[in-house]
Amino acid sequence: MRDLVRTDMTAHAAGEIRSRLLAIAPGNRTALVIKITGWPRIGFLSELFPEARFVHLMRDGRAVANSLLQVPWWHGWKGPANWRFGPLPAVYESEWLAHGQSFVALAAIEWKLVMEALEDSRAEVADGRLIDVRYEDLCADDERSMRAIINHIGLDWAQELDDALLRFPLKTRNDRWRHDLGTRNAAIVNDVLRHELPRYGYTPDACRPID
Repeated sequence: MRDLVRTDMTAHAAGEIRSRLLAIAPGNRTALVIKITGWPRIGFLSELFPEARFVHLMRDGRAVANSLLQVPWWHGWKGPANWRFGPLPAVYESEWLAHGQSFVALAAIEWKLVMEALEDSRAEVADGRLIDVRYEDLCADDERSMRAIINHIGLDWAQELDDALLRFPLKTRNDRWRHDLGTRNAAIVNDVLRHELPRYGYTPDACRPID
């Protein structure tokens, strides 16, 4: 119902996490790379792993909202009283109600909640331990982006990575939301994110606020 922060780490939690990671990471490994979605949990993990490095893969909030609406594990259909992100702050609840309890608006609000948690968690790690990689940049030049990631987490480039990049070419799907959502819902997601999108280098479509 909220992000996990440094003070949420307990001795019991630390023991459970370490034992489970050791079970999947043999002792001869020097590093473990994991993918996390949803809440950042950067402060929480930093408390247990002070040497950890973090890569934030950032995507246009409209594309994220559109994706959430299409996956079976999104619980926003149950409303904010029953999803995994806790009760909406008053300002976001008013925004959601103003849009007629739109599920598109709620998915966009989820992106705002997660991005706010990410910004808060930046203060939990020292400079240089967290980098941002844009999804569209990864798709446009996958080798350059992957080399930046590999360098950041302290691993050596391997031939297997070159082979994998050739086998799995990436193509951005950032603009699919325009087709998938339709005119009215596209206007809603633009309206909900009109202040946040420019902050992260994305341009909201010109549209009037929804009545």
